[in-house]
Amino acid sequence: MNEKLESLEVQNNFQPFF
Repeated sequence: MNEKLESLEVQNNFQPFF
């Protein structure tokens, strides 16, 4: 559960970066 949440946070942080 924690792993999925972290993956989502990373993707969300990467979206605006790209």
